Amino acid sequence: MGYSVLVSHLTGLLPHPSLRIPLLYGLLHVMAAMSLLSLYPSEGIVAPLHSKYAGGYIARKLLPLLVMALLVTGPIILSLRGYFPYSADVLLLAVAVAISILIITVMVHNLNITDREREKSHKRAVDAWHFFKGL
Repeated sequence: MGYSVLVSHLTGLLPHPSLRIPLLYGLLHVMAAMSLLSLYPSEGIVAPLHSKYAGGYIARKLLPLLVMALLVTGPIILSLRGYFPYSADVLLLAVAVAISILIITVMVHNLNITDREREKSHKRAVDAWHFFKGL
């Protein structure tokens, strides 16, 4: 909701009258959502983003770039809404961001699984080396 308020104020497109709230409240919604998600960084949907593995590192680098790309392309998409056969308002941007974050989170999760398996394999190889060295 906060994201849609911010985009509507930035683009000048006003949402449905029931969703019109001041810009400050939109910023407060976004900050509250980010704060709540970051309370427990090792749990929930943000856990893969805060992990020490390669996937978490990649996500921390990709997520800001993706958000900036959407913030740049979003107003362009909204300015072309007259060419779409359907209404493309702020919801289009919110859905694009949600899907992008979901894709990145799934990618990070898979990379973290691969990294954990690599660490286990390395530990088994070191243990085998120590065993044979002891023989």
